[in-house]
Amino acid sequence: MSEDYVDYRLIRDSMADELEEIIVDGTLGTQVESICRACAILPYPDVQFPIITSFICSPVTLMSTAGCLFLWGSSGTGKSQIATIAASLYRTDTVLANSTFASLRNKQDTARKILILRPVTKGV
Repeated sequence: MSEDYVDYRLIRDSMADELEEIIVDGTLGTQVESICRACAILPYPDVQFPIITSFICSPVTLMSTAGCLFLWGSSGTGKSQIATIAASLYRTDTVLANSTFASLRNKQDTARKILILRPVTKGV
């Protein structure tokens, strides 16, 4: 292992000990940003966390076009945690990069829950 290697998991785990300080008082955006900051390590946090927070807190039901957020980084930086935070707020499951085709298909099929009604004919 090189000397340049930074184990982000150790940094994140040391930050998790201060659970009472993670969620701050304020608006929903402020609270979501504080949780994201506690769960992820980003190179430009003052720029990136507000973008992630605004994406997560966007009222997608009121939008005609919604964006996609792509998270890329080394292992342990908090990509999955941010996806889990967003999924928890919307009460849905996460779809991550390591999802298989079959799991995505099954998720989509269960999410559809299409009810097909047949016309009722008398005397049949």
